Amino acid sequence: MAVPQRKPSGKVWLGRLALVVLSPLLLFALLEAAGWLFGVPLRFDNETYQSRHEMRICRFEPQHLEDYCSPELFEPKGETTSVFVFGGSSVEGHPKGVTLPFPYYLRGALEKRHPGEYSVHNLGHACKDSIFLRSCFERVVAARPDVIVIYAGHNDFGAMMEAIPQIPMLIERHPWIVDLEYALARTRAYSLLLHLAAAAGKEIDTPWQRLPDPQFERSKRIVLHEYAANIDAVVERAGREGIRVILVTLVSNLHESPLRYDWWGVGAYTAESGELPDFLQPWWSHYSAGMEHWRAQRFEPALASFAEARDHFLKSRAPSELNEGLRAVAAVNDHVQLVDFERILHGAAVEEGIGCNFFGSGDFSGRELGQGKRGMDPKVTPEGDDPWCDQFHPNPRTQRMIAEALLPAVLSLR
Repeated sequence: MAVPQRKPSGKVWLGRLALVVLSPLLLFALLEAAGWLFGVPLRFDNETYQSRHEMRICRFEPQHLEDYCSPELFEPKGETTSVFVFGGSSVEGHPKGVTLPFPYYLRGALEKRHPGEYSVHNLGHACKDSIFLRSCFERVVAARPDVIVIYAGHNDFGAMMEAIPQIPMLIERHPWIVDLEYALARTRAYSLLLHLAAAAGKEIDTPWQRLPDPQFERSKRIVLHEYAANIDAVVERAGREGIRVILVTLVSNLHESPLRYDWWGVGAYTAESGELPDFLQPWWSHYSAGMEHWRAQRFEPALASFAEARDHFLKSRAPSELNEGLRAVAAVNDHVQLVDFERILHGAAVEEGIGCNFFGSGDFSGRELGQGKRGMDPKVTPEGDDPWCDQFHPNPRTQRMIAEALLPAVLSLR
């Protein structure tokens, strides 16, 4: 005869609930006490951590969608043709407030030719990637743009090119994780766990560098797939809404080196010297070949070698495959037009090379390699004694060139 099973009483359920809740709290308290006992410094007080947290806010802050992408921010277009430009800091203008961006020059050129007939809205924002671009566009649709221009992709690789790219993608879609982690950084328990991870060889504050193969290729494929999915979603929605799309291929400083400027071409940094880390060896074979062509002013083969080097060491720059994908999207969608600025800039670069003459805030023309005084990222204003140059931000000259390339494309959509 079966014995009837008694249901747990309320006290039993309460006891089980207390066990589930109190056990983690007790463990956390023990870790907190251990952190105090061993004098583990707070993660919150680490300067590198604070700078990285600021970058996370720049990338993942959800309020930015309200601040930059709410349709209420844009005046009714009336009879004007409205052009909305999406992208990151290259569209916003970098350094912000110093370099005027190409939407500014495009607005001026359109106004000069057709006064009062066009409005150009700059929705560029530093740090933002294709996930933000897609969310921003989905909000802006209510403002009824006629044309959207997309110049974006470098930030996808700056933000997501990690061993597990899905983690920053998850954080961007659930930004409360950033706030939770920031609160935990004020505790000794969390700081102790990170300290133990570092002691076990799991570095948490090392600078970003190229992942070892085949992890590098795997991560690149994942990021490219995410980027393509977001661009496809924008293009598909724009087609349904009757919005024309202009895709602009990205450009980057192909002569930019992972090493400091004043180390460019220095013999000590060769593959034979053994001073290059393993992850830079494939880069070096292409980059050194490019340097040989560059010194002989054979700019066409130099650019080809530098592009190969870039694809082996992205350093936040988008790979060649991204532009190939943009060309493919434009080829199969009637409402999408391509401005292939990469090929336009290449035409100028074969005459003079491509590097700090097109990127950054200063004029490097006429300077010899290795004259930079402040290294890779001097971060000085154009008024300083050492012009600033980087891996992909167009200088004023290049910003004007992008606007000039866009002008006929926008006019053709009247």
